[in-house]
Amino acid sequence: MLVFALGPGAPATHAQAPSIGIDPILLPEPDLELTLLVPAAMGRATAAPLFARIRNVGSAPALLSDVEAGVRFVAGGDAGRVVRQGSLPTALAPSASAWVRMRWEAPEAGLRRDETLVVFACVAAGGADADRSNDCDSTLRSGHVRTERIAVDDDFETPSTRWEWWTNGTGASVVADGVAAFEVSAESRSDAYSDSEINDYRRGYERGFPWGPGIHMEIRARSSDDNGRVSGMGRGTRGFGFWNLETGGASASKPMSNVWFLSASPETLGVGIFAAIVFDRGEATLLAPLDIDLRQWHDYEIVWTPNGATFFVDDRPLAATPRVPKEALGFVAWIDNYRFVFTPDGIVTRFLDLDRDQTLSVDRVRISTLAEGVRLPPPSADRLSRGERAAR
Repeated sequence: MLVFALGPGAPATHAQAPSIGIDPILLPEPDLELTLLVPAAMGRATAAPLFARIRNVGSAPALLSDVEAGVRFVAGGDAGRVVRQGSLPTALAPSASAWVRMRWEAPEAGLRRDETLVVFACVAAGGADADRSNDCDSTLRSGHVRTERIAVDDDFETPSTRWEWWTNGTGASVVADGVAAFEVSAESRSDAYSDSEINDYRRGYERGFPWGPGIHMEIRARSSDDNGRVSGMGRGTRGFGFWNLETGGASASKPMSNVWFLSASPETLGVGIFAAIVFDRGEATLLAPLDIDLRQWHDYEIVWTPNGATFFVDDRPLAATPRVPKEALGFVAWIDNYRFVFTPDGIVTRFLDLDRDQTLSVDRVRISTLAEGVRLPPPSADRLSRGERAAR
């Protein structure tokens, strides 16, 4: 089964965007590849065509019982219905392929802009159970291979036990009304580190980091300050994404790797900056400043696959790089009183006096694992420039 998350609802500027193609995914039972095409504007449509391409990559004919697709809300529940419109061959010869057309219709109540959709498809083949009522349900069955799942979905109404809620110095955190607030106070001083964060690696650290290429992170957040970019308020760093706890350069014994959004105050680079940043074994492959007001709520996303990473803000792709870490990393969302300087040997860190309480607020974290073989190409340079203009 192939799953692709689409959402929140795409803005009107996406109405003419091309379909989203997901590279073929090898299904182990039997030797089939499944490619799903989903319209990028589906989040604002009331109906849309879906296409599934099935290809036999084995050496023997593949018997097909059925192919299905569906759309659901990420929180659960059907989001409309999908009906197959095209015919399905009963058998596929080796190297042969078949396209199946389907049509999605939105639920009668329609879709809200903030609703995230998950589009999924599956194939029943060989001697698999051909009962249509359970081909694409939540139970893994012979012939129905699930290749993606939502691993973490925390709206902070009942916070996930997955996180380590870690603080240091003046750091503190509180959860209220579905929002987690991470704070460092005005008492933070330059002789000590103050930090407040959630992460998923300090507890059971000996087991290693949980995430690698092939994930989709979504987080909704805002900050009390913008680190001097506009208001002249805020010091230190804050951000969210994935890293390996290292700050060393390429020559270090443990070079750093990360895929994250980072905000740093002027003490770091001489100017306040908010950027999409990727380091691969101590070498920067992306440092893209983003013109975003951190004091407003925004939806941030990272799609990290083996062939690249793409960063989205409010559904707009604003930065991308084809070179990404291949090793496992850990998730973190934090705020602290760091200042840092990039050197050939890595990051040299110091601490800052703070003159005000500063907060990073988060009201959702969702991390989905993508199927092996999913490769979402980075947006073109033209699309990035248009996205950046829209962000301004």
